[in-house]
Amino acid sequence: MGLRILALFLIAGIPLFFMTTASASRQEASVYLKLKDVAIVQGEEVPEFETEVEVVGNTEIILNEKTGYTVKDLEGEFKKGNGYTVACDADTGVEGEYSMHLELNDRIKKSLKKEWFGLLSIDTLDAAFQVKNPLGEWDGDRFRRYDGTYVKNEFVVSKGMDGCLFVYAVEDWKVFETKLASLPLVNKEARQLTRFFLSGAQYVFVDKQGRILMPQDLRDFAGLEKDVVLAGNGGRIEIWSLEKWNEINSQMDIDQISQSMMKLGLNI
Repeated sequence: MGLRILALFLIAGIPLFFMTTASASRQEASVYLKLKDVAIVQGEEVPEFETEVEVVGNTEIILNEKTGYTVKDLEGEFKKGNGYTVACDADTGVEGEYSMHLELNDRIKKSLKKEWFGLLSIDTLDAAFQVKNPLGEWDGDRFRRYDGTYVKNEFVVSKGMDGCLFVYAVEDWKVFETKLASLPLVNKEARQLTRFFLSGAQYVFVDKQGRILMPQDLRDFAGLEKDVVLAGNGGRIEIWSLEKWNEINSQMDIDQISQSMMKLGLNI
């Protein structure tokens, strides 16, 4: 009985031994293709993309019995920039971060599914393509110049005259606000004037895309729906709806403007 059990163990162990040996003879190699990140300044030409190639495992594994083509040969192809393409939709004139994707060619894709299956695996790692502003970079919600100073991106928007909006730098707004505060409180017109400018005034910020989120009540006041006009006017900027801007400009009379300048003591 004891000899019969031992014989069964020996017989059962033979297939397991051959399976282990066969598995060891087909060691798998892994290839890692990693794109390197790229950073340029707006307007610069796109440089050549670089790829790091790393092989883990046996580089002598034969991938083609007829030609003797090995994993090491494939590694050499990758290091020369063959066997793959790099896709990137970056706009070098627009600041931002774009993705770069590495794509294997059709020959290698087919081989991985057929004759290389079980012998080789290839992993591709994407990278980032960054287009930098030539003046500086964003630090959170603030734009920092390369010399370490920050660009002011905070403004005050208030109701303006003739149906437009006034935009002030914070320092200029504080000066204007001080002037309004100095008006006599007992004067009804002064109260109305102060209320008109201060009641709807709000702080706004310029985001990384150069946009300002305009409060809805101020948009409604100025009739801002689609096309707008920005007009510089001394120490402030005026925001107009295009329709209202065209309307008010069509009403301007150069002779009337000249007379108004004379009354105000303005000479050119």
